[in-house]
Amino acid sequence: MAACDSLVDIAQIKCDSKACHSALHTLVREDYVECYTRLGMGPAEDLTKYKMLDDFCHGEGPDPYEETAATTPVPAAGSPSGSGSASLSKSPEDIKDDT
Repeated sequence: MAACDSLVDIAQIKCDSKACHSALHTLVREDYVECYTRLGMGPAEDLTKYKMLDDFCHGEGPDPYEETAATTPVPAAGSPSGSGSASLSKSPEDIKDDT
């Protein structure tokens, strides 16, 4: 896990890493998933991201990070987590139109 998790979240970089790619082959094995859950390390779903990445590395699935980026909402400008600033005042053009 660490061999992949320590790399930047770009699928092709993880696929190109010999250590990560080798780890993926272990992480997706059914006996490993069963052992992971039996030992209480977490639910099998925790390992889904590695299966998706392994599929991508072998040309059998989409880039899992592109899907995540496409479905992650982007904060609106002016929101507490956004980087823009909101203005409640009217612009000079708006004031001119009101008169």
